[in-house]
Amino acid sequence: GGFSNGLIYYSTVWITPPFELDLLRLLGVNHIITRDDGLIPPLVQKLKLGNVMKTNEFNTSELTDTLPRSFLVTNINQENLQDFKENMRPHIELEGAENPTSHGVYIARPASFLGYEPEYVAIQVESPSEGYLVLTDVFHPYWSAAVDGNVVEIIQAFHAFRGVKVPAGLHKVEFFCRVPYFKLAFFITFITIVICLAGTFYFWSKKVRPQYKYT
Repeated sequence: GGFSNGLIYYSTVWITPPFELDLLRLLGVNHIITRDDGLIPPLVQKLKLGNVMKTNEFNTSELTDTLPRSFLVTNINQENLQDFKENMRPHIELEGAENPTSHGVYIARPASFLGYEPEYVAIQVESPSEGYLVLTDVFHPYWSAAVDGNVVEIIQAFHAFRGVKVPAGLHKVEFFCRVPYFKLAFFITFITIVICLAGTFYFWSKKVRPQYKYT
């Protein structure tokens, strides 16, 4: 009681995601750990679990079919572009696997990280056709992107992640975090600290310090 539908949905889907293979693969979940002895067995086939074992009171298992942290989706068109932006539980298959031909399946190929820092990410991607590079880091307007040094738009991919359109060929995609007015805010903060320190020193030297002098 007291929680909005949006908060409830966020809590159940993102903080504690349900045991749905497509969602867990997209989130990059590698292992399931639980104390419930009856939870893992029915999930082995459903989630393609491997290395199931029990250590002390914990049951552990590994998802053998999780997606890479970054990948290029190669079959985006005008018909499924909106779904690509909004679908939180897409069915994605890696290129080269036994891909189903049913409608609504996204075909992807892995991309390689060249660098990963808190405010900078560099990825190398290669494809014979254009597509959308997906980085499964949270989408935020403070991030910008460039392909081979040329600024490009970042769109929301699968509701919560970052997507960048990339042409055919071999390319370097870079993501930069730029907080608006960061330098101005830093300067104002610095000046404020200096003024406060100067005021404190003045108050101490004129008001407090004389009280401790010996007469």
